[in-house]
Amino acid sequence: MSHLEVKPNLFHVIVGHLIKEIEMKIKEITEASANVNPGYKASKAEYTLADYGRRLMDISAKMPMGKGVSDAEVDRSNKMSRLGDELTAYGTAFGAKNLNDLIKKTGLSKEEIASMLDLAKKHGPVELKGDDVPDEPEDDEKF
Repeated sequence: MSHLEVKPNLFHVIVGHLIKEIEMKIKEITEASANVNPGYKASKAEYTLADYGRRLMDISAKMPMGKGVSDAEVDRSNKMSRLGDELTAYGTAFGAKNLNDLIKKTGLSKEEIASMLDLAKKHGPVELKGDDVPDEPEDDEKF
């Protein structure tokens, strides 16, 4: 057996060990994350807050912007978007867990948050149109 024939084998052994170590680490991480909150499902309140968040972002996106719009209206639109975004993540790993967290993350007062939530309740659900509408799932049996 020549020197050249041994090196590839040694290389494959080392790479094989590295791959096994990486696979073990991935397994360790995925098992640990699965045990953090097994079977996690958002509560009804979290779904409702996420819906209100989408409504606020929709209202903000539809507000007229441009020449002649006051700084106060632009600021209100930005606040709606910020609160809407935080509401869609409420209760998640990086989202707010309570009102005080929401106040810290958005920089809004309790009164501003309450006012915008009232606005979202009155607005109604966001309607998806055109490219926003999700495609129908494909039937695997056709293939």
